Amino acid sequence: METIKDTMSKNMLRKISFISLIAGSLMATSASAASFSLFGTYWDTDRLGEAFGGGLAVGIPLGEVVELDLRASYLEELNDDPFDAIFDDDDVFQEFTVEMVPLDVGLRFNLQRRGSVNPYLGAGGTYYLLDTNTGNDIDDEVGYYGMIGARFGDAQGAGFFTEILYRKVEATVVNNDLDDFDVDESVSLDLDGFSAIAGFRWSW
Repeated sequence: METIKDTMSKNMLRKISFISLIAGSLMATSASAASFSLFGTYWDTDRLGEAFGGGLAVGIPLGEVVELDLRASYLEELNDDPFDAIFDDDDVFQEFTVEMVPLDVGLRFNLQRRGSVNPYLGAGGTYYLLDTNTGNDIDDEVGYYGMIGARFGDAQGAGFFTEILYRKVEATVVNNDLDDFDVDESVSLDLDGFSAIAGFRWSW
């Protein structure tokens, strides 16, 4: 019988392979794209609390105003008091955690693309790769997001950007502790919440 550890290992291998494929595709696409970004991201979920991580993104122009926005992020649940954990030489992430990998595909509408300050709006859909080391199973899910952001700096060079997103997604957790009774209890996990992103963007 397959153990929880074996299942987690297989799930993680599958997700790492998928992320590697996405990252390779983004890097290949960036050779002819309008922008490439590296960023840190924070997400305040309704049920899990705060999560933090990083990611990369590519912007592909579809016209003078509209860009296709592709991004991949990785986040983990933060400790209840991450700042104190830093000074106490403790782990800033939860020991029993949920790992979240949002893969976003959306459209970005630039309001001042050629200026030194470019505010923009965006929206799109997300496929969430989800995993946990709590002994339960958590299903991958599909959700969507809305975004407002701005890029500061050279329109044809390096710059800084920041964004605020609202993510909408509901996951399903299966409690494996009931396996002895041949019953699975599914519980909905509301992950809706605001997310902040900030990082560096190279445009050409």
